[in-house]
Amino acid sequence: MTLNQFKHDMIRGLGTCQITLHESNDIEIYRPIILYGLLNVISYEHVIEGTRSHYIYQLIKHFHDDEHFLSKVIHKLENTKRSNHLKITLIERLREFAIDGYQVAITTLYDHYHMLIHKKKIGKSDYIVLDYLCVALFHVQKMKFLNHHIKSMKALRKPLDQNYLGWFHFVVINTFKDKGINKFKEIYPDIETEPQYNFIQEGFTLDNLLMHINDEDFSEQYIAFYKRASMEEIHKTIDYIIQSKDEYTIIKLLDLISHREGFDYKIHEILNMIDRHNDQVKYAIYEYCCYVKNDQVKKLGYSLLKHSSTRSYGIRMLIINYQNADNQVIIKQTKKIRVDYNNTQKWHEVFGDVIIFLDENHKQAPYELLEYMFNETLTSIHRDWIFDVLKKRKMLTKEILEVYQYDSDADVSSKAHKLLNKKKQVDL
Repeated sequence: MTLNQFKHDMIRGLGTCQITLHESNDIEIYRPIILYGLLNVISYEHVIEGTRSHYIYQLIKHFHDDEHFLSKVIHKLENTKRSNHLKITLIERLREFAIDGYQVAITTLYDHYHMLIHKKKIGKSDYIVLDYLCVALFHVQKMKFLNHHIKSMKALRKPLDQNYLGWFHFVVINTFKDKGINKFKEIYPDIETEPQYNFIQEGFTLDNLLMHINDEDFSEQYIAFYKRASMEEIHKTIDYIIQSKDEYTIIKLLDLISHREGFDYKIHEILNMIDRHNDQVKYAIYEYCCYVKNDQVKKLGYSLLKHSSTRSYGIRMLIINYQNADNQVIIKQTKKIRVDYNNTQKWHEVFGDVIIFLDENHKQAPYELLEYMFNETLTSIHRDWIFDVLKKRKMLTKEILEVYQYDSDADVSSKAHKLLNKKKQVDL
């Protein structure tokens, strides 16, 4: 494997890196790349999929030089001031060494914990890092750290705001149940053990939308509009959008009624809006059309394939309006989409829609894109989903499974292990 390919695969968390190190006679050539992965954020959405720290740690173990890598992580953490994502990544890198018994890693985690809780003014950003830090230490020492945390909070003039340590509290209570709750009650007598949701459950009318259109949490409060509103209110909203000259309102409302798959009410008039408004409205209409089954939309989709800035919308419009003749076009155009951390060309949305389509479609379809997307996506959430579709389509060979068993996503590697074991039993 070339060094560029190794870095490409490591950033995505693919099992090929583990196999390469297993088989290589000169793993030192890969050390700088693995060091890069160790000291940088490589996960696409760490809140959902984690930081891939265990995956990187397994690559490090091939070098039998843990102290060297550990010292690099400590140095990087001590010199990282602003990036929360990087701090959290480095904390979870240290967690792997700490779980393995390296005392200097444990000490460093505690040092950062005490530094944060004793800051004169703890900001929201500090709380985010502290939440992850508490979870990391809890994974390492369980009840020992929980007792230390309770003691530390009691020693403060005022315990830290429990609302900012929600993930830590969830992990503890999920692990220790009532015992965990009782521990937290020592410092937070009124602690709530169930999350409180304040989202609006009714009021899905156009009049209500317009009344709250400028609310800061408007999108979050009315995100279910396209599912819960009556057809009459949906029609009224579309009529309002077509007639409105307020581009801010048009964008907000289009966003709410997107995702209503196949819905083409007055689509001709919506398409006519494209040339009457600014680029933001135009792209909002493109996004809306990605869920509309209509010949005019399909024609628009083909026209959008010509430019990299609109190609993703075109592909998604072809998918929702798919016919067998579109097969090779979708394959070719999807492979043209640039996959990057900034999602510049909307690869994330394209891959998501293609996976859904291939999961549901039973006729001729571009199934070869499954393996391509598995190897190219930056998020392990996609890979887990793709794995299930590959299994459903009976496209998982022994060779593929042997790579997938080392995947950074725990669900993918676990499922691959199980299927490999079944195959071995059959072979016996």
